[in-house]
Amino acid sequence: GLVTSILALGAAIGAYLSGILASRYGRRLSMIIADILTLVGVFLTLFSSTFVMLLGRVVLGFAIGINTSVVPLYIREISPAQLAGITGCFHQFSISVGILSSLLLGWKTPTESDSDYGTSNYWKLMFAVPIIPVSYTHLTLPTIYSVQISVVAVSLKKKK
Repeated sequence: GLVTSILALGAAIGAYLSGILASRYGRRLSMIIADILTLVGVFLTLFSSTFVMLLGRVVLGFAIGINTSVVPLYIREISPAQLAGITGCFHQFSISVGILSSLLLGWKTPTESDSDYGTSNYWKLMFAVPIIPVSYTHLTLPTIYSVQISVVAVSLKKKK
């Protein structure tokens, strides 16, 4: 219960503060900060201490909240007007695929009651999976985050 719900608390705080973060530092830097927070959160959740794991879940939630708010803004602002709708749909579809993937991974993860495995450390595998897409993002950082949207350009675009 607490491990799951504390992630939602961090996501609510991250989503609330993401507007300030995106306005002050821009969408690009906000996404980079969220990716770094994701890596920190993943590594914290892999420790056995309950407090450190809960702290990691809050950090992960904060990163999720930032990404949930900032990524659609960034996509909308860099997309041509005729493709803005489909790119937004693709973002939402990607989130749905990620949720489905995590459910499928958790479905077949052995538990303590599985006597054949003898250990309950398989849950750490599920918490470590976000390292893959975030590492990919950092490896391809120059191309993925190549467009910086200035706050001034966005405000001018809205006035037109």
